[in-house]
Order: sequence, then structure tokens, then C-alpha cells
Amino acid sequence: MYFLVDHENVNNSGYQGVEYLLPEDTIEIFYSESSKNIHNGIFRLIKDSGCDIKICKLTQVRKNALDFYIVCRLGELIGSGYQGNSAIISGDHGFKSVQEYWRNCTKHKRRIGLALSVADAIIAMNEPVSRTGEVKMQMKPAPSSSKRLIKPLQKSAVSTMQQTLMTKEPLSTATIKIFY
Repeated sequence: MYFLVDHENVNNSGYQGVEYLLPEDTIEIFYSESSKNIHNGIFRLIKDSGCDIKICKLTQVRKNALDFYIVCRLGELIGSGYQGNSAIISGDHGFKSVQEYWRNCTKHKRRIGLALSVADAIIAMNEPVSRTGEVKMQMKPAPSSSKRLIKPLQKSAVSTMQQTLMTKEPLSTATIKIFY
């Protein structure tokens, strides 16, 4: 599964469920200078999963610029022949138009997930079913809210995306690519 994370929109809460990433998954994090912090514990879980990690930093601040980056990347991905499921991790309702396009306006129908977190995307896309079941078992209702939450990660130090990538620790089997 391919996860496109709108870090500027969801920040660290969008990474709930990263402990369920598989080596065949890809997570691409889109961020800007104004939203460049990520908990070290979250990044460690992503790296330890063995999935492919890609980082894309916004180069020029404009209205909805990061959203356009995400939509362009999704089009590039599908246009290059990717056949798996994709999910945009964001609370931005404008991405519903992307779902509508791939469902209604092209002969190559695609189901694109839109979720607030990695865990919600796994459940929504139901792939693979065994992982979906595992995530559902770990879900619990949020206090005074109808939204679901994964058990929170322990708090850890916060670092910038670039600092995290520059560490000299081994990256296990994860591949990290930085796009500018």
C-alpha cells in the first residue's frame, strides 16, 4: 500500500498505526518549513518496519502548494503503472475531489483512501485483511469523541525531518529518498 502523508495537515497524529506498516508498503511524507517536526519514536517505527520511506519538502510556499505536490505525486505514481492501493493521510476535505476523479472521471477506475491516520487508512482500504483485523483490535474510542485512536506512542524527543535523516544509525532495510 502507498501512503501519502500531508504532514502539514495531520502532524504527528497522522502516524497512528505506523507500527503496522509492512516491508512492501511505501510511506511518502510531504512537509514544509512550517511543519518539519516529527517525533523520533514515530520515525523509528517507520524505519523499523522495513517499508520504503520517501520525504518531499515543499520548496516554495503558496496557498495549497503541498496539496498540489501530493496530487501530482499520486498522478505520477498511477501513471507509472502502480497497481496497488493508495491513501492520502490528511484532514483536508479538498482531497475528496481526487477520490471522485479516480472513481468517476477516468476509464482506469481507482479506489483512493482518504484518512486522518495510517491506521484509519489501513482499515478503510482493508488490505491486507489480516493487518486490518489487527489494527481494528487495537482501536479504541477517543475520550469525548466519536473518532478512533490507536494506543498513543510514548512521548519522545522531537526532531526535524532533515535531522532525523542525517543520523548515523543504521536504517535497517528502509530506503530513504529526499526530493526537493
